[in-house]
Amino acid sequence: MLRTQLVRVWAVILGGAICLAACGRSSSAPPPTPVELAISHGLLERFGVAVGTTCTGLYPACVAQLPDGTELPIDLRWTGAAWDWRVRGRVISTDAIERYLREELTDLGASQGVRCAPHVRALVAGERIACWLERGGTAFVTVRADGATSMEIVLDPAAAAARSELVPPERERELEQTSRALAHMADDEEDDEGLATTDAGAPGDPR
Repeated sequence: MLRTQLVRVWAVILGGAICLAACGRSSSAPPPTPVELAISHGLLERFGVAVGTTCTGLYPACVAQLPDGTELPIDLRWTGAAWDWRVRGRVISTDAIERYLREELTDLGASQGVRCAPHVRALVAGERIACWLERGGTAFVTVRADGATSMEIVLDPAAAAARSELVPPERERELEQTSRALAHMADDEEDDEGLATTDAGAPGDPR
C-alpha cells in the first residue's frame, strides 16, 4: 500500500515537470526525454515562463518554443556523463529593461507604467524593441551585438506612432550616421562663421 502511494506521489511530481516540455504536444506524441525536461526546466528557472522543448535524432537536435511561438535553437555538447546545453543566440527577459525605463521616466518627471512584450524574446543584434508607456508614448530600445543598449523615450503619442514605423537595423545605422554627419557639418559652419567675424573686425575697428 505504501509503495502504491509513493508511486502516485512521484507521478504527480513528475507530471508537473513533464508539462514543461509537453505543452503544445499532441496526445499521440511520445513522452518528453530527460534532455527535453532538463532544457525546459532550465529555461523556466531562468525566465519564469513555461517552454516546450523538442529534440530529434540520435545526436539530438533540440528546439525550445517560447509562449509567443518563437523557436530557440539549442546547442548540445556531450560531456561524457550528460548533455550540456545552451540557447544559440541572444535571448533576454525584458524585466531589467522595464525597471530601467521606469527609473528614467521618474527622473524625467513623467512616472508611469512600462510594458515590453513579450516578456521573453530572442534578439538579432541591432534589433529595436518597442516598449509601451502607460500614457500613450513609446520607448525604443536597441540591443547591440556586444550587449550594450541604447534607449529613446518618446512621450508624445503622435510622435511615438510616427517613430514606431519599422526600420531595418541597416537603415537605422544609416540614419544615425547621416545625423552625425549633419551635426558635424553644422559645427564646421559655426567655426567658419566665427573665423569670418574675427577677420572682418567689429564695427568701428580702425583696421
